[in-house]
This record gives sequence, structure tokens and C-alpha cells, in this order.
Amino acid sequence: MMLQADYQDGTPGAAGTDMTQSGGPGSLYASALLVLVVFAVASRSLVISAAALGAGIVLVLRSLDVLLAAPPREKYLLVGTACILTLSLPFAVLRSETALAHFFVTLLSLLTAFLLTRSLEAYFQASRVALYASIGVVAAYLATSGLANFPLERMIPDSSSNGITSYLVILQANYCVASYLNRGRLPLLSTLLTLGICVVGYGRGSILSATVIIAANFMTFALRKNPRHFFVAIGLCTAVAGGLAVAYGEQISLFVEANTKIGSGLYDRHRDAIIQDYSSKIDDDSLAILAGADYRNTVIELDYNNNPHNSYIRAHHIFGLPYLALMLLFPLLSSLRLPWRLRAYPLALAAVMLFRAATEPILFPTMLDVFFFSVCFMMPRAAQRRPGATHG
Repeated sequence: MMLQADYQDGTPGAAGTDMTQSGGPGSLYASALLVLVVFAVASRSLVISAAALGAGIVLVLRSLDVLLAAPPREKYLLVGTACILTLSLPFAVLRSETALAHFFVTLLSLLTAFLLTRSLEAYFQASRVALYASIGVVAAYLATSGLANFPLERMIPDSSSNGITSYLVILQANYCVASYLNRGRLPLLSTLLTLGICVVGYGRGSILSATVIIAANFMTFALRKNPRHFFVAIGLCTAVAGGLAVAYGEQISLFVEANTKIGSGLYDRHRDAIIQDYSSKIDDDSLAILAGADYRNTVIELDYNNNPHNSYIRAHHIFGLPYLALMLLFPLLSSLRLPWRLRAYPLALAAVMLFRAATEPILFPTMLDVFFFSVCFMMPRAAQRRPGATHG
């Protein structure tokens, strides 16, 4: 089930062929690679991780000519990211035994994302397969376990429901952008399924993220159809929400408090302690601010087994401030000079990814970075498909 938006040629979702190099893999190979990435991150299996990395390496080696022929702005991003990572590596190696592995994974995710998005149609198909395969696995598990007693906490050993729902949010945001830029469609069914699983997963961040995705889809659809319809839709939604609050406010409140963490508020003292403790490590230390700090004697080490529960702390700890700043700015840098009608929705979904990463170490650097980079590279790629488009 889709919300269908009709666009003119040259706008997101317009029919057309790739006007520059394609060179990307077919949808079958892309689908297999993305599914391997998701299941490698979720299962933490060395075998699946090796398969995913191997598939990425094969893709890069087979497509060196495509990388060399990258449009100038994207080539600057690829080379600039590689340079920042390389300059940060000596400091990272001194602090972390896994820094070299993270360096390799980040570069491979970056190059793989660029190559996968050379064909927006193939990438759209692969994103759909990866998302629905993940939703299917979770749904099958819930069908056998039931919905009581927070079942997602027990789905994957040594993982939490927050992790599972966070992965789905990343996959959903990525699929929405791929669908929007390639087909001009804003998915409805998958977003509702993702929200439902996030509610079962209990976490605040995932529920809010999935809700924002639905809201972004709705608002974009209304604006594309007719700007006046947008304000009418907002009024109707406000009226419906107000009516539900008056009629069923107590029941809704009880459900939220019993089945999600939202009822306890948005403040999380445990994550606040992590941020405060890590911040104390870099206060008044110029080198630590620039190159990153260790976790020694912080609650991250003492209470959470070196898990900062925050992608940004993890990114700064491993590769320092230049890398962290680049990751936060990457969506904007990849879409410079593109028309707002093309990049507004993808940037909103990239922001959802960044929001979700604030309370879970799901990005920067992990293999899921391929989805974040892909969202960024899809924007200029969609612009390149427009007849008569120029690139610089």
C-alpha cells in the first residue's frame, strides 16, 4: 500500500534513465549485500560479517572504473572522508585495538554506498528486500513468542529491543528515501509496520523516530499534491487528535505508560550520566577534544562494558572531532546546490537517522553506515538523472 505522488519529469520519482555512469550492481546482488549487512549487525556473527564485507570488497574491486569516474562533488566527499579517516587513524590505533577494523569498515561502507546508488532502481529494490526481510523475521518471532513481557528483549542474545527497533528505523528511513527519489512514492504500509514493532519494542527513541517518518511522509504527500491540502490535512489531524484525547485520553495515557518508555518522560538519567562522564574526559584537553578520549574510569567502562549508548560519543572516541563533524554534515555536503524540492525530504529522513543514533551506537562507525551514506548519495544521483542536469 503506497501513498502515490505524481511528479513532473525531472522531479523526484520522475521516469527516466541514468544520465551518467551506472556501473552499480544488479538488484539481486545489491539485495544480498544489504541483507547480509543487516543480519551481520543484528546477529554479530563473524561468519555473516565476513560474508557482508567480502561482498562489499568484491563490488569495490569490480567497480574501480566507476569510482574513478565519480562526479567531482562526490569524488571530493569520497577523498575528503578517506583523508580525515587516515589522519585520525594513528591517534585511534593508540586508543583502540579495533580502530583499524573500524577504519576499514567505514571506508568500505562509504564506497559500497556510492556504488550501490549508481542505479536508483536497483537500490530501491534492494532496500525494499532488506526492510521487508527484517520486518518479516521480527514479525515471525513475535507470532511465536507473543507480545507480552517485552519479547524483543529476548529475540537476539546479548542484544536489546532498542537495538532491533533502531535497525528497523534506519532501514525504514533509507527505504523511504529510495522510494521517494526513484518512484515518487511515500511508503505507508512499511512505516506502519515499523511503528508497530517499535511500540512492541517499548523504546522512546524508536517510537518517536518511526512517528516522525510517518509525519514526514504525510506532510510531503500533502504538500506535493496541493499546498492548500497540507493546511487542511493539518487541521483535520489536529481535530482528530483532539477528539481522541477528549474521548479516550485516559485509556491512551494508560497504554502509553504501560507499554512504552515515553510515559516516564524523555529525560534519561543513565544516558545523561554517560554524556557528563565522557564530557569530563575532554574538558580543558585540546588534544582529547580534537582526537577523542578514552573510556577509562567512566561509567561507560565501569557500568556499560564500554558501550556508550550514543553513536556520537563512540564516533568521537574512535576517530575524533573532524570525523564526527564530517558525519553530521555529510547529508548537507552531499546535497549542496541541489534544489530544495529534491533534498528537503531526504534531509528530513537523514535527520531521523541522526536523531536515532543519538541514543544507540548504531552508526559511526558500523556496517549500517552504508544506509546513511546511501541516503546522502541518492540525492545527487537523483539530480544527475534529470535531463539536461549539470554537475560540478
